[in-house]
Amino acid sequence: MKKGIKIIIGTICGIVIIGVGIIVGVTKDIPAMCNTPVNTINISEIPDGTYEGKFKYSRWLSEVEVKVKGGKIIAIERLSNPLIPDVSKNLFEQIIDKQQVDIDAVSGATATSKAYLKSVEIALSKTRN
Repeated sequence: MKKGIKIIIGTICGIVIIGVGIIVGVTKDIPAMCNTPVNTINISEIPDGTYEGKFKYSRWLSEVEVKVKGGKIIAIERLSNPLIPDVSKNLFEQIIDKQQVDIDAVSGATATSKAYLKSVEIALSKTRN
């Protein structure tokens, strides 16, 4: 009986250690991602066209297509699988409404928001020489 208890306790300890490792691995880069700066871009100076931007950091990957016409962003589409679909929709609507990239992140999804914002910034930055 004592051997069975040791096996059960050992198994539980192993599961706990693996669980903690997974949590640490998944959350370790969140502070750095949340503090990633998003630069201001003068959208009125961007030539008409369609621009692609890709941002990758740790587990975050965001690829977008940004359409500009008449010095305004008229559309933003996700090209990669959504990190969190509702977040991108909300952010893209805000970017188009405010005509700026450096907007507030969606509460509770700051790291994901920053990935989307950076991909839009990168797309629009490609227009500069």
